[in-house]
Amino acid sequence: MTGAVLEYAGWGLFGAGAAEALVFRRAMIRVKSWPWNGADEPSASAYLIGFLISVVVGAGLAAAAATSHQISGPVGAVAIGIAAPRLIEELGRSAQLTSHDPANPSTLASNAEKTDAS
Repeated sequence: MTGAVLEYAGWGLFGAGAAEALVFRRAMIRVKSWPWNGADEPSASAYLIGFLISVVVGAGLAAAAATSHQISGPVGAVAIGIAAPRLIEELGRSAQLTSHDPANPSTLASNAEKTDAS
């Protein structure tokens, strides 16, 4: 990886971390304490693991976008980091709708019906 790609990954990590910090802050306000002390709230380790997953995905997506010349500055990398969870959800949803089994042509038709129903 080049230095510029690592820089963009860092900015993506920052964006994802900032977004997660705001989610954590809202949870603290809602519970009026550490979120894991609230009823029906995830444990502290679940919050930590979720945070780590988000920042790694944010950094990875920003690095990928930089490598493919989809972004050209830190603000774009921060935005990718912030949007990373939503981007992954949408890409996953799109992959589900367009995937089919080549050995079974009827799966293509059933996926098209799912798309039409949405």
